[in-house]
Amino acid sequence: FVAGLITAAANNGKGTAGVAPGVELIPLVAFAGEITYLSAVVKAIYASVDEPEYRCDVLNMSLGIYKDKPLSNGELPNITALDRAIAYADDNGVVLVASTGNDYGTMLSYPAAYDCVIGVGAVRKDGTRAAFSQYNASVDVVAPGESVYSLSYSSNTEYNTGSGTSYAAPQVAAAAALALEIDPALTSGRLAELMKTTARDKGRVGRDDEYGYGLLDV
Repeated sequence: FVAGLITAAANNGKGTAGVAPGVELIPLVAFAGEITYLSAVVKAIYASVDEPEYRCDVLNMSLGIYKDKPLSNGELPNITALDRAIAYADDNGVVLVASTGNDYGTMLSYPAAYDCVIGVGAVRKDGTRAAFSQYNASVDVVAPGESVYSLSYSSNTEYNTGSGTSYAAPQVAAAAALALEIDPALTSGRLAELMKTTARDKGRVGRDDEYGYGLLDV
């Protein structure tokens, strides 16, 4: 579903089109269904930077963990390994994009909450914030994330409608890929700044916790 939002072929008379058709996609599998371990996510981040056949320019992370929310064993998660992996990718110039979370509140989700990551919230078709979309300091921009249409995650021939900030983030990652196609010399910091300064302002004038700097404007 996420891959389709980024790269689904255009102008073929089928289903839907991605934001950046034709961009090279490296699917780093860190989940078994809806379950993952922090170690698997961390391993995927390092692989995106270090593996010679990957060397990703942009990393989309449609996932998140709340470091202040106790786990099933009652303990708070230790995300030190994630801190280091994200810092490593940033130091290597990777553009980092992540979903901000779908828990109808203000709790910070990581990796979106890291300063070097572009945090993406979700809006409805009418451009207003989706009720589930987290609103806090991690929101840099928003993108469509309610009832969006893409390739099926369970069939090779069907399509699905889905909702979540996990479906808004890949649209921003795809926009970053398009910008890098035009200007490969763009740094991750400059690209993040472009995203913010070209976004269509929403909510209160200027940045706010619901919409960040505004709606992605590809």
